[in-house]
Amino acid sequence: AVDFDLPEKLSAAQAIRMVERQRLELLYRGLTVEEVEDKLAEIRAEAEVASRRRLKLSFLLNRLARHFEVEVSDQEVNGRIAAIAMQRGVRPDQLRTELVQSNRLGELAAQIRENKAADRVIDRANVTEIAAEEWNRLAREKRGASDKKKTTTKKTTTKKTSKKTGKKTSKKTSKKSGGKSADKE
Repeated sequence: AVDFDLPEKLSAAQAIRMVERQRLELLYRGLTVEEVEDKLAEIRAEAEVASRRRLKLSFLLNRLARHFEVEVSDQEVNGRIAAIAMQRGVRPDQLRTELVQSNRLGELAAQIRENKAADRVIDRANVTEIAAEEWNRLAREKRGASDKKKTTTKKTTTKKTSKKTGKKTSKKTSKKSGGKSADKE
């Protein structure tokens, strides 16, 4: 929910790295290679929105990792490789070679670092238990308040034919809208 500017142009390489990071995350969660490919197809379909959200999250988690001085050891990387290899039914050295050849070993270390940073945040969080109904009510209220705050100006162009000259002219009008449309909710 934090709003900050992202680089205007997300390079293709960044998008590819994000998809590869998602691949490793899904494999680590125990999904089969076929399930991972299905999920990645969905992710690629929503690439721009998902990559902007993921890039934002990555910036935040990297900043938190620096703040908490999070480091990733070779032992942790090897442990993650062993876990993924076991789930895929391949040898760890074979998976490591595959990761090195595809330049994804750094992504794996970055993923571990981000997970550790997120764990540190959770460890320091103050948890308050509330009923699900109360949570949903608060979320609806918050969502409703943010929708009311958002207004945009939209310019529309209409073409008219002048009675005097017979030529088409354009007229610009401004229209205020209330952000998200009601039918999206």
